[in-house]
Amino acid sequence: MTKPRFGLLLFVLLSAFQAQAQDIPADFSVTLERTSCFGACAVYSVSIDATGAVLYDGLQNVRVQGLQTDSVSVAKVRALAEAVSRAQFFSLNDSYKSIQNPDGTSSVVSDLPTAYVKVVQGGRTKRIEDYLGAPETLRSLESLIDDVARTKRWLRLDAAAVNAMVRGGWTPTDAERAEHLDTALSHDDVDAIRALLEIGADPNHLYYGTGSTALMMVRSADAARALLDAGANVNAVNESGETALGHTAYLPADVTKVLIERGARPDLSSQTPALWQAACAGNAAVVRLLLAAGADPARGGHDSTPLDCARKGAAVADSKRFPEIFRQPFTEDFHGVERLLQEALAKRR
Repeated sequence: MTKPRFGLLLFVLLSAFQAQAQDIPADFSVTLERTSCFGACAVYSVSIDATGAVLYDGLQNVRVQGLQTDSVSVAKVRALAEAVSRAQFFSLNDSYKSIQNPDGTSSVVSDLPTAYVKVVQGGRTKRIEDYLGAPETLRSLESLIDDVARTKRWLRLDAAAVNAMVRGGWTPTDAERAEHLDTALSHDDVDAIRALLEIGADPNHLYYGTGSTALMMVRSADAARALLDAGANVNAVNESGETALGHTAYLPADVTKVLIERGARPDLSSQTPALWQAACAGNAAVVRLLLAAGADPARGGHDSTPLDCARKGAAVADSKRFPEIFRQPFTEDFHGVERLLQEALAKRR
């Protein structure tokens, strides 16, 4: 009885496997192309077919130019096929070039990169142009294609590439480490940031003509912690009088919290105080943290006080609702900033 049962179980498993394999059409493939922009956008294409074969072609502003091949599992191909289905890809518009404003009008923005997504499936082929205003499901599909193909390793150094290159004898110059750290910071690739710091990237390297430090370029609390753990100067001031704490005025409040906990001084800058910047940005959460850390609510910059700047920002925000593409990575609340500053000023009287 044992052998027949084993044979039946094997038959069931093989049948299930064949059924799963058959749910991906033999002609299935997805291709993502990204174009240039006004800046240093990566220009490349990457495709994945039904067998899991990956073909990448790097053109401009990428670490690896030319053709590269790889393969991924059928399970990952199936995940792509499911994402195509969720996005209702073949029912989407052929092109997205503008965004709808809250008042019903549309806006066009110049100099952005364009993504083209092509899907072949079951004898059908469709290619969609995504410049601006595409649905989130299409954007998610684009990201998934990159994730499945692991294109990041060809676009810039990730942590795995850094470690592999070091094991292979790579000895980067200080300038190379600084350049790669800059790229990792711009993409908030914390693992790559840590890997580069571990091989000697300088957390206090001065970038660009203004002498900004790496800590003035972070986009997340984790990136800030990585730099601070490596010895970044939390109170450095660049040639324009800017500080890392001032930079956090345009970020989620957890970045500000990390810097304050590590000893950042709110009123260090005489030209652009961090509180004034946060007030001008309408970042109430950061304003609250800075006031609690002892920031002077009356200390302004560029001939205006923090309260003046918050009021101007509130007037603009009340007169026009901006589309999502122009939103900051924090909740704008100019009226909340006004209240916080008025309360702080009242306590000083």
